[in-house]
Amino acid sequence: MTRRFWMTAILLGLILEFAVAKNYDPDQCLKDLQMPNSTMQPLNNFGQPTNRNSSTARFQWAVFSQQFSAWLLPWLALISQLPYGSQYPKQDFVAMLLTIGSPTLGAYSLILTVLNGAYVARRFSRIAYPNTREAVRILTGLQQAPLHISTQHALLASLVVLPDNNQWWTRMLKAIEYEHTWSLTSISQIAWVIVAYVLTVLQSMNSIPEQINAHGQGVGSLWMWLLPIVVGWLQISPKCDNNRLHTAFHDTNDHIYVATGGGEAVRSRGRERAFMLFTEDEASSPDEVATAPIYNYARAIRWSRNVERVAAAFQCASDRARDLCPVDDNSLWIDLPEGLVDSANRRGNIEQVINYCRRPPFAFGEAATKGDTASLATSAMGVAFPIGGSAARYSLRPLPTNVVSWHGDLLTRMLVASIGAIALQWGTVGGAMIIVWFTPTTGLGCRSGAYLIYAAASTVIWLTMVASSVLAQYDRAHNKAAAIISTLLRCLAKIGATLNATWVIVICLFQFSNFYDNCFCDSSVFGRGRSDSYNVLTLHEEDLGDIRNAWYGGVSLSAGAAILFVFFVQFYVNPPLPRRQ
Repeated sequence: MTRRFWMTAILLGLILEFAVAKNYDPDQCLKDLQMPNSTMQPLNNFGQPTNRNSSTARFQWAVFSQQFSAWLLPWLALISQLPYGSQYPKQDFVAMLLTIGSPTLGAYSLILTVLNGAYVARRFSRIAYPNTREAVRILTGLQQAPLHISTQHALLASLVVLPDNNQWWTRMLKAIEYEHTWSLTSISQIAWVIVAYVLTVLQSMNSIPEQINAHGQGVGSLWMWLLPIVVGWLQISPKCDNNRLHTAFHDTNDHIYVATGGGEAVRSRGRERAFMLFTEDEASSPDEVATAPIYNYARAIRWSRNVERVAAAFQCASDRARDLCPVDDNSLWIDLPEGLVDSANRRGNIEQVINYCRRPPFAFGEAATKGDTASLATSAMGVAFPIGGSAARYSLRPLPTNVVSWHGDLLTRMLVASIGAIALQWGTVGGAMIIVWFTPTTGLGCRSGAYLIYAAASTVIWLTMVASSVLAQYDRAHNKAAAIISTLLRCLAKIGATLNATWVIVICLFQFSNFYDNCFCDSSVFGRGRSDSYNVLTLHEEDLGDIRNAWYGGVSLSAGAAILFVFFVQFYVNPPLPRRQ
């Protein structure tokens, strides 16, 4: 499907190019100037009269193939190094279209992912309890998974407290610790792109070609965003293989133990587990279950809510352990050196295990004196359960929510990710626009205008997708209006991404084929207006210095934005983990 898309886009561009080249005479501008009754005077780029002839040309296959292979082909090949891994090929294909059609969204999901990883490590940094280190790595690695944390039937409390579940944390971590990271293929692919780009830039700076309007200097900067995104995902090493994720949960969730009323731990027999993967029927949007990392934008809110539930349970257990309180309040605390927690301190019945993961003052012993109003106690995990009565009191019921919960400075992380994504998108496209803007005839023309449309559409698509993901969480509270708007925005954004991905490829092909080499585009009418526009037919030596300076500036801006993005991601990759207990 991916190959079919590229072939269709390229074929469409070539058909349009040949059609225009067949019917357009590029020397007509000069002929009009040379007519006896013409009132127009040929000028050079400095407004001085000139009698030099035109050197423009129609479509030339030699020029097109050389420019395409040097400036665009390496970038198209690099797209294969983006992380995919979803269950259905359609989801991966859409992920590719979203990345090309909206690099802003791709960069946003990447930065949000790395910031989320740093947040988890920081959130658990003050927690001292067994398996805390494993919990940080598991939660960070499951950002690409449709993760659901269940607090029903003391599942989460048992998973955190009982020593019998130590093996689950170890097995789950080992099962998801495969890596989508640096390989010989990815290294050689990235090295090819960098070396080809640098050599082509140096060659073009030293000898500015006559076919300057077909030159791909701007195209190289236009696609510069792809390199830091590919490198960034390799730095993060996302766990995005759908089959491996489902296998990991299938193999480990059979080894979970839960507390019972008698105090013994038994293996969980029900379908529900503390850590589960939800299905598309249970998702707020279909993007939540697609494991390609670009869809992390859709999972951010639910994932943050899950992190807070797990962290709250660990925090309560850690606080009680610091106070030397065992789970069984009828037992004495057993000391171990270096603040370690003995397994005997972590055993108790289901009532004691649930109580251990709740914040005071809702202790079971106190609840009896609070009257009927205390029949429900709120746990730190965002659930409610009855105190006293039959065994049914241990079945936890989720509290209803009708608003989106911005857990753990999520809004701040989204804002930072937004700034970084916009900086990369507009830094690289801005560099490309500088190159074509200051290439005579200077000003906003067809080439720079096409770049501007691409970047603006990318930004709008990103905003639409993020807005859709937020509204989808309101849909979880059965808000039908939010559900309809969310679905509509998501569909429109994906259609826009498809069109924008096609657009960016076609405008590059147009540039290589002299499609823009006509009176209208060469005169920068968009920026100068019809009355002040002019067409530079030939270049003087004085022009070449200004062109080189503009090209150096554009390349520096694009490369600088890409390099800063990579350094920013590297700064947050692999944050310090809590001390092993």
